Amino acid sequence: MGRKNRATLKEFFRRGSLPNEEHFHDLIDSSLNMNDEGFSKSQEHGLEILSQSSRSSLLSFFRYEDPGRPLWRIALDPVDRRHLHFREQEAGEAQGEGEGVEGSREPILSLGPGGRVGINTGTPESALDVRGFIRSKGREGVVQKLPREEQGGTPGSEKGGAVIVADGGWKTIAGPFHGCHALEVVAGVGLRRSGRYALLHAIAINAYHPTGFFFDLFRRKKPIRVTQAYHRHRSDRLSLRWADGPGGYVLQLRTRRDYGEGPRGKPVRIRYHLTELWSDHGMSGSWDSEEA
Repeated sequence: MGRKNRATLKEFFRRGSLPNEEHFHDLIDSSLNMNDEGFSKSQEHGLEILSQSSRSSLLSFFRYEDPGRPLWRIALDPVDRRHLHFREQEAGEAQGEGEGVEGSREPILSLGPGGRVGINTGTPESALDVRGFIRSKGREGVVQKLPREEQGGTPGSEKGGAVIVADGGWKTIAGPFHGCHALEVVAGVGLRRSGRYALLHAIAINAYHPTGFFFDLFRRKKPIRVTQAYHRHRSDRLSLRWADGPGGYVLQLRTRRDYGEGPRGKPVRIRYHLTELWSDHGMSGSWDSEEA
């Protein structure tokens, strides 16, 4: 007894035939049973797949010429079933091998609780945890949405976000901060057919924003390392600084001159984006850790 294809089952039950008990067993075994197979469908959840007893596999993909070994397998983590793993079947591993235990290789993709995604790791520890090299055409940071007034503009005159007016005044681009922070900043400004262009890349670090003339002489305790290019005059360049702000300290950006208006009669703007390089702002990992 076992699963039969449709053509065979039709022969068992065609007109004039007398099906026996074995034929009915074959018919039942060849049909999907929601309780036995772990499949069901509901209006609330759609297609439902239930892992069977101690088995962790949920879905496998096969090629017709190699039906005994799945190419890909989707399974729950056998230890912490809140993680969903996507695995490529290892060479020489037949169907059923490794069920209920971790394979010798990490899953290619893992979805964990709290929206965590892992690449080549079964237990992602952050929003995106990649255990390998990343190859990309580019990398761009994000922009903190701030009230227009905090960015130094007139309410309603400029959109908050990735652009600020290049009028020579200081504009807040990030903050308020508390504790220890390390930021990467990329900013650029220019006016077509004017020869005035500037591009800035900077690493800005700050540890609880020490202030006072003697306590932080020459601002050596909260340095900003800047690499900058400009086309014509030094006055076309950009400047970056840490400053006191409401409820903490902030990072500010400005041009060293007023770029004026563009060809459409609107103020020239600085475009920028930021990447945060440090997440333990209170340094709790240095003292509040179970590790020795």
